[in-house]
Amino acid sequence: SILPITVQAGDARRKVATIKAVDKDEGQNAMVTYSIYHVSNNGMNKFKIDPITGLLETVGTLNAGDQY
Repeated sequence: SILPITVQAGDARRKVATIKAVDKDEGQNAMVTYSIYHVSNNGMNKFKIDPITGLLETVGTLNAGDQY
């Protein structure tokens, strides 16, 4: 499930969350990678996710009151 996360406004790079998924397949079919495929309000330029670890971070300026 996805829960709303609040992050303070600003331009400092900071950790938002670490995403974790598990696939019950075996071998290469069990490999999980993470990506961001759509974020509204120009969010693709404000967040990045590590494809292996699932670490979600801010990379751009977040404005108070904006939602992504």
